[in-house]
Amino acid sequence: MATKGLQVGFIGAGGMAQSHMKGVARLSDVKIAAICDVDEQRAQSVAKEYHAAAYTDFRAMLRKKLDAVYIVLPPFAHGEVEKAVIKKGLPFLVEKPIALSAKIGEKILDAVEKKNLITCVGYQLRYMSSIQQAKAFLDKKTLGMIVGYYWSEMIRGAWWPYMEKSGGQVVEQATHIVDLMRDLGGEIVEVDARMEQRVHGKNDGITIPDTYSVRFGFANGAIGTLTTCCLLGEWNIGLDIMVDRARLHWKIDELTVTPDSVALPAVESFKAGDIDATFLNAVKTGDRSAIRSDYRDALKTLKVTLAATESATKKKTIVLK
Repeated sequence: MATKGLQVGFIGAGGMAQSHMKGVARLSDVKIAAICDVDEQRAQSVAKEYHAAAYTDFRAMLRKKLDAVYIVLPPFAHGEVEKAVIKKGLPFLVEKPIALSAKIGEKILDAVEKKNLITCVGYQLRYMSSIQQAKAFLDKKTLGMIVGYYWSEMIRGAWWPYMEKSGGQVVEQATHIVDLMRDLGGEIVEVDARMEQRVHGKNDGITIPDTYSVRFGFANGAIGTLTTCCLLGEWNIGLDIMVDRARLHWKIDELTVTPDSVALPAVESFKAGDIDATFLNAVKTGDRSAIRSDYRDALKTLKVTLAATESATKKKTIVLK
């Protein structure tokens, strides 16, 4: 460990990276030491804010003495960066989705596990108190059905609305809901999906579908559905889980059970931002037990979302091994 606290580097300095930087900056005994971005002006500006060294080449940044790295890049940019970080033997937190192909993810996982590196993936919602309450409530109950939805607006930008760069809404965005469905409902073993371009793509050059409908089969026998769209001028994200004589309803700022006579268990208070403290504490102590989604686990979520795209493209059910 560095004498001035953990020395942390960031590869990627966009909006999501800056959100993590704020979380890291609040921690004691941690220093944001280096920031890399292909946009030199952004790298310089953000690095100045944190009194860090600025880079445009991640390989050059990795020559600096670091204790951990954040990899916060668009989906299409994953692969070579992770290989270089792993070669240096550095623990890393990587934002979701971890890749646009299972093959890339499997190669990275193999390299990670050969070096026994600490990894964490940016499924921040798992760290919320409401999700911990939901897990405690569902413990030992027989799940019947899980219904998820992610309805939002179309994000305009350099990569998000293009299938070859983002993977589409289920892979890039609604992956958070798929991940929670796995976290709360168990492993998904069957996927059947449909996707369409109903509004976008005809005249605006957008290539991602703007509507999805997905059916899931869970290993425990439960069934699930996920609907997503990027047609709205608002965001509506949530889950409903049905068990015997009760419905659990979750949204970002809400957790309820119907009927209201059913009590939710008390849990320790957490918020989504605690992912940064959890990851860096694991780096400090070597104890990774509090990390709620490592690279191996996140690869399972990626495979489910990719199966949704494959199913919709081929119009057939995909069985996951």
